[in-house]
Amino acid sequence: MLPPLSAAPIAPPGTDPASPPPGHTSGFVAVVGAPNAGKSTLVNALVGRKVAGVSAKPQTTRRRILGVRTEPGCQMIFVDTPGVAEADTKLGEFMKSSAASAAREADVLVGVADVGRAGDIEVAASLARGRNAPALLVLNKVDTIPKPSLLPLL
Repeated sequence: MLPPLSAAPIAPPGTDPASPPPGHTSGFVAVVGAPNAGKSTLVNALVGRKVAGVSAKPQTTRRRILGVRTEPGCQMIFVDTPGVAEADTKLGEFMKSSAASAAREADVLVGVADVGRAGDIEVAASLARGRNAPALLVLNKVDTIPKPSLLPLL
């Protein structure tokens, strides 16, 4: 039989196994961008295992998918989001709203853009506008265009 809650001993500071050690940080990293830009592939690579489905078919991710990576001193919760595209159905509106919400709530924003598609960089950049949190732009599929064409994108 368990003792009453009030009788349970309280662990001294820094010894509770449920508490992170001093100096440990954690945060949410939203991975956003246009459909089929490579968001799920990037999340799988960053987490170190397959947590999100990957397909050549656009809009495979229909809801947020979380993947966690733990390192000494930090824990990152990656949020794989649906691709942001013009919404012409209720499902499309839901997916666009889900990605925008994840972008607003995240501690860090990673925008993924397929360099072969002109509008991808703008889609990723639009989700970062007006935020005070750090944002990164990841250019994906750089091996699909000539190197001289890549420099102006940077």
